[in-house]
Amino acid sequence: MDDRSSVEATQQLCGHHRTSLRSSSVLQEYLGLPSISESQISRKLRTLPYIYCQQLFLNAVCKLQELTRDGKGIPGLGRLRIIDSTELALPEIVGRWAYCSKHKNAVKMHTRLIVTDPDTVYPERIIASTADVADSEVVMDLVADDDAIHVMDRGYIVYGNFARWTEQNKRFVARIQQRNRVEILRERPVPEGAKVLRDADVRMAFRWNHEVKTADLRLVEFTNDQGKTYTAG
Repeated sequence: MDDRSSVEATQQLCGHHRTSLRSSSVLQEYLGLPSISESQISRKLRTLPYIYCQQLFLNAVCKLQELTRDGKGIPGLGRLRIIDSTELALPEIVGRWAYCSKHKNAVKMHTRLIVTDPDTVYPERIIASTADVADSEVVMDLVADDDAIHVMDRGYIVYGNFARWTEQNKRFVARIQQRNRVEILRERPVPEGAKVLRDADVRMAFRWNHEVKTADLRLVEFTNDQGKTYTAG
């Protein structure tokens, strides 16, 4: 198979194009399989050393980074890096190595997705841990040194990190607790009829390492389709 076909197959295998083995003759030729069932894949996966799966993932990420390196992200925003975690429960006996509590054995996948254009999103980094590791403990290893906007939820609230990222000119969006007190520095205009209730430059004060610190942020309050209000900084 030539290089072009190899790239096409890799794109399809990694999800760059939404397809399946049954509908892709290129992927069939590349894998040497005219068809395969879910049960066959499941049985095969049980026999694969985990290190193989890890290397396949890393190879796929490298190829996708090469294919999407010129992607400009979302118009008006640029590239996005979305940070979140997924918890996977394990059986009581065989999952004892991932013990978290009397009634819970579980692992957690801390994942960073990258949005390289409106139609292309893929995981570029995963950190595995037991489920009792807080999201905030690994977030510094998931924030990249580039101009992308990092998007995260309340599980990553560490105001000391917010101050550090602000000083380093790293862009981020995170939900914050509504009870936090802020000093309004400047109100920004809000379009009439928009779901944005407030857009303002603020100064947030918080305690960090027994000292009072401040961080200058942009605060946005908005409502979703169900009318629930959220606050992000």
